[in-house]
Amino acid sequence: MSLFGELDAQYHDLKEKYNNLLLHSKKANASTGGTTDDVSNTGVQTTPMQEKRRSLILDIAKLKEQESATDDKNQGRMSPPEYKKLFKEIFEVLRKSKITK
Repeated sequence: MSLFGELDAQYHDLKEKYNNLLLHSKKANASTGGTTDDVSNTGVQTTPMQEKRRSLILDIAKLKEQESATDDKNQGRMSPPEYKKLFKEIFEVLRKSKITK
């Protein structure tokens, strides 16, 4: 059997299992009084890994918001970064040396 034939067989098996699950879900919804609309069964289902990833992304976004809010609050109180101080000193020395020449 070729590779494509094997993949095709696996695909059809999975498709059949999916359809059976969908049918079972519709029957369960009908017996519990839920809706049996096709629309209710077409929602995107996420895996636990996708849920974890989504949760991490939301956590990172919240942390960034908190960090930017903290930065905005502390912006007036913070001293200039170290490199700016260093450049300022260098330019002062260059300016002084230029004046003395």
